[in-house]
Amino acid sequence: MMKRIIIMTTVSIFIFSLSVGAQKTTTTTTRGGLTTTFGRVTTTTAGTTTTTAGPATTTTTIPQPAGPSQFTQPLPNAPVSAGSILNAHGSDPSLNDIKGQPVIGFSTGGGITGYWGAGYHLWVGVGPGDYVPLTIERQGDDIKISWSTGTQPDIYCAVYTAPATGQYVNEGTDWTDITDGSISDQFDLFNVSSGYILHNDQASGSSASYGEVYYKALKPGTDPTAVNPDTNQTYLFSAEAVGKIDISVDPGYNLVSVPFTYEGVAGLLKNVFGDQLHAGNVDTADRIYTKGDSGSWGMDNAYLSNDGKWYWSNQPAIESTISVGSTKGYLVRNKGSQVLITVVGDVSGPQTIDMTQGFNAVGTVHPVNIALNSLGISGLANVTAGDVATADRLYIKEDAGSWGMSNAYLASDGNWYWSNQPSVLADFTFHAPLGYYYRMRGLGNILWLRELP
Repeated sequence: MMKRIIIMTTVSIFIFSLSVGAQKTTTTTTRGGLTTTFGRVTTTTAGTTTTTAGPATTTTTIPQPAGPSQFTQPLPNAPVSAGSILNAHGSDPSLNDIKGQPVIGFSTGGGITGYWGAGYHLWVGVGPGDYVPLTIERQGDDIKISWSTGTQPDIYCAVYTAPATGQYVNEGTDWTDITDGSISDQFDLFNVSSGYILHNDQASGSSASYGEVYYKALKPGTDPTAVNPDTNQTYLFSAEAVGKIDISVDPGYNLVSVPFTYEGVAGLLKNVFGDQLHAGNVDTADRIYTKGDSGSWGMDNAYLSNDGKWYWSNQPAIESTISVGSTKGYLVRNKGSQVLITVVGDVSGPQTIDMTQGFNAVGTVHPVNIALNSLGISGLANVTAGDVATADRLYIKEDAGSWGMSNAYLASDGNWYWSNQPSVLADFTFHAPLGYYYRMRGLGNILWLRELP
């Protein structure tokens, strides 16, 4: 089995994030460099008191380079937590993508060499009892769940009835073993020996389809409720998830987000949305718009051709390269009747929404439902709180047939109030599969780190 350390950097403001499974790390980010502590963080709650401890930690620091260049991240040469066999320095680490496929061009060994501004996934050997990575895709009317190990893992799913509102949780009674009699008849298990199963009728919009479903897998025989010593959380909690969510697309302009992440070409429109909308020529087909410039309402957009591919609307013979990300909102123009579509992908880890002055189309990042006052944005740099005339605003587009949008402003007390009723707390929530417009009043950038609750 392998565990993954995620390494992310940006060019102007350096962000370095590492995790082992669901293991926490401590990261100090400054313009002078990056300090990362490898180690297990244990959080326990007794009454109202929370204590945090991180035994056997190893700290490394990366200085800021003089200019755009490579960086080298030293790896710890001892286990990062008591009782763990994880030894990144001596366990033959390798750089791979999120599914464990090798990445060429970067060195490993005593350290990792890469380029500022890129993202890397480091896989290292770990002990028994870990999760099994899953791959998810639509296959006709069904959802196909695949794995690369030779033996069928223990697979768990959490199902939620329509409409989808972002109900994902990491563990608990929502999760059921797919062999349980309450749900087993929904699955086709005839291809287990080939490394996949089917969840029947979950991509068709049929009466059997749930609004959202999530899947996790553990090595056979692993107790999902047992505590993983490397994370101090249950094995089920620590496992990464894939999922599917249904989106109702009404006639008109729908502002949506996709709460999943993708690697490379998997994020292209043809692979995320496919041919589920209305196809035609550039004048008659449905379109998807992406808002890249917060200071302008001009948006790159693509249309769904009769061949099932997406082409640029201003260059109808050239296939679109729009790629879907969990931090963005997308405007879907439905020129026909209402349609229910299904999108699938990997449930995201921490992601940063980068916003600039003007109107930013943002996504929810995760398939969870959060109250506005729990978004954790009020204290961020360059966020403007104030009165209804001067403060940042958040817009929700609930009517595809109208450009009128309910919106709230961020008051000086840190709470969100209706812009048309400035003394009344706004009660709409931030949830998938909706997208939102964030109006930033100030200059600079807002870097809004979204972590899975």
